[in-house]
Amino acid sequence: MLLSAISSNINNNRDSAYIWDEEIKCLFLRARFSLATCIDEFVKKIFGYPPYSKEGTEIRTKTKNILSDFWHRLNQSVL
Repeated sequence: MLLSAISSNINNNRDSAYIWDEEIKCLFLRARFSLATCIDEFVKKIFGYPPYSKEGTEIRTKTKNILSDFWHRLNQSVL
């Protein structure tokens, strides 16, 4: 029973992470120069972590990496 609950929690976290990645890309496309404070507010509201906590910093770093990769691929496809 405990194992299935843990497995379900992991799957929910993966789904949430995927949704976060896709939503942040949509935000990026709508507002090219989004402020870092905007990402901080999303981390606080969506994940419930203070932006500069260990978890919040990990999420912000991953988000910035995703946006950087997305920006690079977008530029490559346009060129």
